[in-house]
Amino acid sequence: MTTGIKRRLLAAAAALVLLLSAGCTKQQAGQTDAVQPFDFYYRTVQTGYDGDSGVIAAQTRELGTQTPEVEELFALYLQGPADESLVLPFPQDTELVSAVSGEGVLTLRLSGGYEALTGVNASIADACIAKTMLQLSGVKSVCIMAVTSGGGILRQTTLSEEDLLLQDDSADASNLEILLYFSDESSRYLLAEKRTIPHMDASQLPQYLVEQLIAGPQTAGMYPTIPEGVSLLDINVENGVCAVDFTADFVANRPESEQQERTTLLSVVNTLTELDTISEVQFYVEGRRQETYLYLDISGGFVYDGSAVGPVRPDLNELDATIYLPEQSSAKLHAIPLRVKLTSSESAERAVLQALLSYPSGNGVSNPFSGSLQVASVKVTHGICTVDLNEAYPGAESYSAECGQMRAITATLAALDGVRAVQILVNGAEPAYRFLSAQGAQSPQPNWFCQPDGQ
Repeated sequence: MTTGIKRRLLAAAAALVLLLSAGCTKQQAGQTDAVQPFDFYYRTVQTGYDGDSGVIAAQTRELGTQTPEVEELFALYLQGPADESLVLPFPQDTELVSAVSGEGVLTLRLSGGYEALTGVNASIADACIAKTMLQLSGVKSVCIMAVTSGGGILRQTTLSEEDLLLQDDSADASNLEILLYFSDESSRYLLAEKRTIPHMDASQLPQYLVEQLIAGPQTAGMYPTIPEGVSLLDINVENGVCAVDFTADFVANRPESEQQERTTLLSVVNTLTELDTISEVQFYVEGRRQETYLYLDISGGFVYDGSAVGPVRPDLNELDATIYLPEQSSAKLHAIPLRVKLTSSESAERAVLQALLSYPSGNGVSNPFSGSLQVASVKVTHGICTVDLNEAYPGAESYSAECGQMRAITATLAALDGVRAVQILVNGAEPAYRFLSAQGAQSPQPNWFCQPDGQ
């Protein structure tokens, strides 16, 4: 659910979430005369609604003679509570991307497991962090952003002491904040547009969101994704599955490229799955379930794809790459734009290959690689990229799967600058293919792709 909706939850679910000020019980880990005692707020294991325990409680620790920087403080926070009655309110793989303070506002950008939190769990985590950090000198409010690895903002909440009062003011809530996903100029990535809208019943939101997608973006640099002339016929949510039924123009005027096809489908999926009530989207046209769109198999449900959200951030050492994976309904390769994080100890070729191997199946594509496949080395010499893998390659049981493995690696690496062909080895030797006769360095061929030119 988007930021505004979660902030309404923060207010409306006072009985569940915001038993904070009056409902928090300090559970001391150190002595009462601790040097610079500091309260770290955690979620309670046993939630109380009418007593003193509440939903969150504080554990006091000694900080020593000097107050640590926010980064050090958050690292201490991540260690979790010593008291068994408390638990960390967010996944332990949460990472603090940045902490910026100015004009009384402490802005925390969190990634990793934090971006997966939704609904009440996200509200509780936000409240715990805010109450912890509001103790810092000069901090009047805490802005918490859940961001993707590419820097995209999934949700954002700003909390002050006044926001954490024990009261339910949801009846006065007049506005919601929503996220709509539109395309960038090149149709490679989705961009999130945040809007403030009048408060409405949660059951009305799915239809409203799709209608706003059809109407198009209001922000410069964002582009519409829904084909011209399309209208929404019906939308239904049941057990987390949202069935969206469009008019015939959704197919008649469908995109002409695989990149546009991807942004069209995922703009609908990512927008709707921002709601806690929706985890999967199915596509219908004139009441009939669709099997394929342009190239992609859409007979199955589509789920949220954070990797499709941009922009690419070169300042965060992100590379704008393209990986290739077989489509679910054919052996043809589908191009997937992907933000790949580079490290100082890893080459672009190795980072992109690892991203290919770990990309999940679903949303119309299949990953033919086993989880046991390991990369020993990747190097480029005179335009030939040599990849040395372990015995798990080739691990395919059919010609199409084996073909998919070899072609996916070759096409993905050959798309990088400076690579014209790819040589695949297994423990330093030519692989013993079961079905293919490929030997030596391979270059991508036009018939590998869902489009003749492979674009």
